[in-house]
Amino acid sequence: MRLKINKGGRYGLLTIIEETEPYIGLHGKIHRRFVCKCDCGNTKVASLPSLRKGTTRSCGCLYGLSNTIHHESKTRLYCCWRGIKDRCLNPRDDKYKFYGERDISVCSQWLKYEHFREWAISHGYQDSLTIDRIDVNGDYCPENCRWATTIEQANNKRTNHYLAVNGITKTVSEWSETVGLKASTILFRIKKGWPTDSLFCPIKHEDTEQAICNGFL
Repeated sequence: MRLKINKGGRYGLLTIIEETEPYIGLHGKIHRRFVCKCDCGNTKVASLPSLRKGTTRSCGCLYGLSNTIHHESKTRLYCCWRGIKDRCLNPRDDKYKFYGERDISVCSQWLKYEHFREWAISHGYQDSLTIDRIDVNGDYCPENCRWATTIEQANNKRTNHYLAVNGITKTVSEWSETVGLKASTILFRIKKGWPTDSLFCPIKHEDTEQAICNGFL
C-alpha cells in the first residue's frame, strides 16, 4: 500500500513541499524522495525512509553541516552555537531534558551559524562571556539573549536562591561576592536553619567539617 505523504507534513525541521523523482537503491529497491523546506530557509531532497526513521531531520544545519566553509568549527563561538542547538533540538543530548523537553527552542534565524555569529559579534561577544537567556523560560533568539559573565548568568538561573538580609535582597551568588564567603557555605547554613544575622559569620573549623560531610564543600 502506497503511503500518503501530504504537502506541509513535518519531519524534524523539514516541511514537505512536493514529491520528486525516486532513486534506485541496493537490490533495485525504489525509494520515494521529497523536496523539503528546512526551518533555516534551505531546501533539502530527502528519501522517505530517512524522513520516517528520523535520520534526516534538517538540511544539515542541525548538526552544523553547511555548504558554507567558514573554517570556524573549532572556535569557542561555534561550539557555543552547536551546544545551543543540541540541548534544544537533539533528544539524545544529555541536557535535552532541561531545554528541549521544556519547549525551549532556537529561533529559525539562528539555525544558520553565520546568522548567529553576526548577532554575537555585534552584541559584544568575548571568549570570557557566556550566552544567557534573559527570560530563563524563553527561547534562544536575539530578543531574549545577551552575553554575560559567569556570575551574571548564575544570578539569572531559575533555581537561584534569593536571600533578604537587613532589608536588602540579593542572590546567594551576589551575597557570596559581597561578604567573601563561598555560596556553598551560605547555602549550607541556610539549610541548617542558621538565623539570618549569623549567616555571614567567619567560618569555624567545625563548620567546615560538617559542610564537607554534607557535600557542600
